[in-house]
Amino acid sequence: MIEVTKVRKRFGRMVALNRISMEIADGSIYGLIGANGAGKSTLMRTLSGILKPDRGMVRLDGESLFENTKQKRRCFMVSDEQYYFSGSTPREMMKYYAMLYPNFDIERCRALLSELRLEENVRLRLFSKGMRRQVYMAFAICAGTDYLFCDEAFDGLDPSSRQKIKKLLIGDVEERGMTVVLTSHNLQELENLVDCVGLLHNGALVFSSRVDDVRKQMQKIQYVSESPVEPKNLFRGLPLVKTETRGRLRTAVVRGTKEQAEACLNKVPMLFCEQLPLSLEEIFLTEMEVNGYESEEVGI
Repeated sequence: MIEVTKVRKRFGRMVALNRISMEIADGSIYGLIGANGAGKSTLMRTLSGILKPDRGMVRLDGESLFENTKQKRRCFMVSDEQYYFSGSTPREMMKYYAMLYPNFDIERCRALLSELRLEENVRLRLFSKGMRRQVYMAFAICAGTDYLFCDEAFDGLDPSSRQKIKKLLIGDVEERGMTVVLTSHNLQELENLVDCVGLLHNGALVFSSRVDDVRKQMQKIQYVSESPVEPKNLFRGLPLVKTETRGRLRTAVVRGTKEQAEACLNKVPMLFCEQLPLSLEEIFLTEMEVNGYESEEVGI
């Protein structure tokens, strides 16, 4: 488990992280959302042990992470701008990382680069930003670490490569219990991928929730009633998050349990009624509302 306790980090007068406290369970995929300048990159560098907090503590399985070589070898960080030696190729960087990470799987990495159509003997400086991102995501997946931190993991990736990387991440989480922390300013990139989501704004953690826990307390329903009934009347007593009307078809997102929503629906004769899965955006907007924020305030 990653434990973050009241972490603060300043750069001069600027407060980059302000008393951040959070927990990230092993074997989960955690999505960290926030606009540019919210503090995502600083938090990721702090979580991975690159930066030392001014105050507070980051622990990995109960041990302090900063300057802890044993624990750092369990972590791989993909930053927004990847580091590589001048004139180096993917093959040369593979050998370098294999010296740092005992479980680095060179053969798997070579196969993955081939699948992504990336030449292992071409100098990295000749690759586009998106191609270098793919190379380093391949390194990250093949490093064999317990914890993987990816800052803007899918930035610059084409849709096909993005899906391949997502599939690989999910596979390693399921097969060997790897823990992944991803940052993004795009909710759609994290859809159907993350187990938990957190929002950073001005260096503060606005909320952090398990997606499934939120889904249990929210219901999205489409219906056509025999006689027209507005959602605000149908779901009286349950807070409405969002409504939409297309002819006689009405869609409502309400806060409440499945049983509470069904009790409302059973009071009115229906021609059609269906429960739909909630999108990550709808979950996000609900959590924002609960915490008293508008999406425009945080740039999402």
